[in-house]
Amino acid sequence: MALEVIKYTIRASSLQPVGNGCPTTSALSYIYQSFGAYKVKTNVFSAKTTLLKSADMQGLKEGNEEDPSYINSTYTKASYSGRGMRDTDGNIVFSAQEEFVAEFIDEDEVQGWG
Repeated sequence: MALEVIKYTIRASSLQPVGNGCPTTSALSYIYQSFGAYKVKTNVFSAKTTLLKSADMQGLKEGNEEDPSYINSTYTKASYSGRGMRDTDGNIVFSAQEEFVAEFIDEDEVQGWG
């Protein structure tokens, strides 16, 4: 069973001064101008016996770059750690993290933002 972790990254410019007239140090305030966000899902496994294949990873799939299945690869990174344990079939048991390709979303969809 996997634990699903969601991470949000806001895309924003540098701080921008706000106010009218000539800014002075006492009256100057700043805002971030945001323009979208990335939502990244990561599955964390305490025990897993199968590893992802290279073709599941973004940038490692062979084929036509214009083919939607090539463009829409599923994962960007994965890490596995063997524990020296084996299941009843003799397979090595790994702890694992598998990160999916980031999804671009509107910043208003980020929980707690705004």
